[in-house]
Amino acid sequence: MEIGIITVRELEYNPGDLEDVKRAAEAMGIGTVPFYLDSASLSIGGNVEVALWGGHDERRRPSFTAAFLRHIGSPRSIDVFLFRVWILKAMEAGGVYVSNPVDAWLTAHSKIGALTVLARHGVPVPPTRIAEDPLILHREAQKLGRLMVKPIRGFMGFGAVNFDNPEEAMPYYVHAHSTASVMLAQAYLEGAKTGDYRVVVVGGQVIGAVRRYGGGPRHNVAQGAHVEPIEVEEDLASVAIRAADALGLDFAGIDVIANGDRYFVVDVNPTFSWQGFKRATGINPAIHIVKLILEKARR
Repeated sequence: MEIGIITVRELEYNPGDLEDVKRAAEAMGIGTVPFYLDSASLSIGGNVEVALWGGHDERRRPSFTAAFLRHIGSPRSIDVFLFRVWILKAMEAGGVYVSNPVDAWLTAHSKIGALTVLARHGVPVPPTRIAEDPLILHREAQKLGRLMVKPIRGFMGFGAVNFDNPEEAMPYYVHAHSTASVMLAQAYLEGAKTGDYRVVVVGGQVIGAVRRYGGGPRHNVAQGAHVEPIEVEEDLASVAIRAADALGLDFAGIDVIANGDRYFVVDVNPTFSWQGFKRATGINPAIHIVKLILEKARR
């Protein structure tokens, strides 16, 4: 048996995570094989067949029945995005167990989708306003007071900006609109001043958590945040598990802020880097993820 590692040739910010997945699989006697979405093809007619090209003359069908979905890269157009999504959905329809499941990954990867689903399932999220038109967003967000503004498809905390005065955010909205981007504005949670929590959930269980502080407004490790392990209290574990469950994710890094006596989920990451988490806690998420993927693929 092999596990496919689904990614793209164009991009990998944290290769250490993929090495962890490979080593975890090898320790369980399982091989791994890369599957690059930007080198794939789809044949339709009578049946549907996915193939991977290693060159212009080297074509092969996937040999694996289970796969770890790392990410789909940074599609340059809606056409590229849709192509990569339908490659994944064809793999699922053909019997490959993809983890995280494609629909769940897509929903969680979009902050709009994640926040909408979480709110409908009663998971606490910050008051949020989203609009394509900068003037509409400005008028909506004025009601929130101090703001955290970020792109709907950001990563590693980049692009997130705090505004003490909502009026100051307008140029940011206009710039985003000029680049065909959509922003969301959230009420700033005062608890964010002291940091946030990254809770790692695998298979409906919390395997560990860290507190992150410093490193910009989002306290992200990629931006230099400090990380320390914590004991996970019941309420924190509960909100993180509920978030992952609501979105149908096998595994996720759940970002949570304590505000007053409540925990708020501010981000759900179906693709997350765990190197900072691993160094702080001594826990390697890859071992838990690979074990779960194998269990689900064998059912």
